[in-house]
Amino acid sequence: RANCSVEGNQYVCTSTTAKTTRFFNSAGANSFADGDATYDGVCEVCHTQTVFHRRDGSGQNGSHPAGVKCTMCHPHLEGFGAIAGMNDCISCHKSDMGSRRQIVDSNGDGTGTGGDFKKISHHVYPASGTVTSSDCIVCHDTSDHSSGVVRLKNLDTGEVYSYNPANPSTAEPHCLSCHDTDGANGNMSPFSDGKTIGIIPYKAGTDIKASWDKTYGHKQQGLTCLGNGNSNTGCHANGHGSNNVGILARNLTMPLSDWNWYTAASEPYYDLCFNCHQAYPRVTKEAILGYRRGGNYDTRGDGPPPYDILNIVTKFRDRYDGSGRFYDNGGFFTGYSNLHYFHIQGGSWRYRDTYNSSIQCIACHNVHGSNTQWGWVHDTMQFNHYTEGADQYGKIDAAMSVLSNYPTSCAFDCHSIQGITHSWFEPANE
Repeated sequence: RANCSVEGNQYVCTSTTAKTTRFFNSAGANSFADGDATYDGVCEVCHTQTVFHRRDGSGQNGSHPAGVKCTMCHPHLEGFGAIAGMNDCISCHKSDMGSRRQIVDSNGDGTGTGGDFKKISHHVYPASGTVTSSDCIVCHDTSDHSSGVVRLKNLDTGEVYSYNPANPSTAEPHCLSCHDTDGANGNMSPFSDGKTIGIIPYKAGTDIKASWDKTYGHKQQGLTCLGNGNSNTGCHANGHGSNNVGILARNLTMPLSDWNWYTAASEPYYDLCFNCHQAYPRVTKEAILGYRRGGNYDTRGDGPPPYDILNIVTKFRDRYDGSGRFYDNGGFFTGYSNLHYFHIQGGSWRYRDTYNSSIQCIACHNVHGSNTQWGWVHDTMQFNHYTEGADQYGKIDAAMSVLSNYPTSCAFDCHSIQGITHSWFEPANE
């Protein structure tokens, strides 16, 4: 819509439709805003100031806040005047910016309302409440910000990735470049909140890349980091913040203060896992927690099942018949047990090695990846399956005291009291 050129210290634009020419003298200028002594309507050759669309009515419509400088959102204008504020992420991404996505709260700091960083779980939110633009550029490359594409950095190599929401795996190299042993290329506290990854309660932050590359896990099932919690996307909503702990797309209640036995009413606590697993018959909530009503796991064990199914499916189960076999352990709590059902709210666990909680899925399972075939549990447990004739059983081969340590972090370590135990699971004898 215009022919523009630089002539000395002037930026010259001539409208191809109205045949008008405007000049901008860049010497000493600090903004393109109306009223600037050196402003002569360069941007307004094609654009209005109050509604950001072309003067011919085409293009994007939306309210344009007063006093916002063009270069805040259009860094390619650098050199032709206002560069002040061009990297001011906070000013642009607050709630009064019309159609711009709100990321910080309404005041651009911690004194307003809303914004991703003020949600329950977030990557950065300082005690002062002031998220800075430097926090944003830890992860984001802004050299071509006005292109409309989210550009993410590899913190180790400096490579820039164009994130495509339709292909969430495009964010994976960025996520893993920070969640590795050296954090953000050696910086373990990259944000202004001063929180340090690699130490409690953020110890797991440096383990994720190594776990992701292990033999078994969600990666091998086609998942990635970001997504909406559905199959073949990812578990984490985004890198800014979420109303679910762990920046998760769907809820997994942690820490969990419900110490009652699991019932169907407890399902929302495990929404992330159960919602996704419904697509995989062997790991649905019914398969993991259910057994036959009136069978041995009911009448000789844990009582009525939360899900009544024809035959028990999970291999994490135990029978005690008093047979004298060395893997027929002497009924520490029950005779027959669906051990998932027994454990899931039947003990004390330190979430993030800090917060007291009843036992959750991630207490035993490394959801990012494991070299342990059986259930993808934490490798420190050294959990294995064994065969003795027609019988099959499982056993934790690590020293029982290991379970008190990170990452399993048992707050009350029953296994150290019991000593070595076995889960006799075949034949099920239901």
